[in-house]
Amino acid sequence: MSALRWSLVLVTLLFPVAFVQAQVPDDEQLFSRLSDTTIEKILTEFRMPFERREETFNNKKVVTYHVTVANGMKATLLNSGNMVSLWSYGFKTLNKEDISLERINEWNKKNSFCKSHVEANGTGVLTSTLDMLDGTNKKIIRGWIREYAGTLPRFSEFTK
Repeated sequence: MSALRWSLVLVTLLFPVAFVQAQVPDDEQLFSRLSDTTIEKILTEFRMPFERREETFNNKKVVTYHVTVANGMKATLLNSGNMVSLWSYGFKTLNKEDISLERINEWNKKNSFCKSHVEANGTGVLTSTLDMLDGTNKKIIRGWIREYAGTLPRFSEFTK
């Protein structure tokens, strides 16, 4: 086969792949890791106010994002490479008492999306983690944050 024919065969085979990839909307493009720049871009696109902080956890410097979710409540977002986590902490009972382990277990039995635990100081913490190892996109992240934002006031009421 001549070089011209090979060139035509390659163009014919490769053109549809390039064309399909170019048509994927921005919010559906897959990624398995998030850079800090991408997180900041996503939070800005979602119109979520945030404060970027550099903190130390387990003797390791990390960047956290203190965000205000849609209902005005606060959460902290931590990027761990191919996982991203949200958590809100400091929940006490209405009488400012520690939350019991039994009460937290009751929450965890009924709620599979956002889990909770009790800190050493007796306060309740609500957490959720999105595993991105197999790929995610902005639509999935938006839904994950929206679900967390909806669960946060329910957890606050539950702990009172």
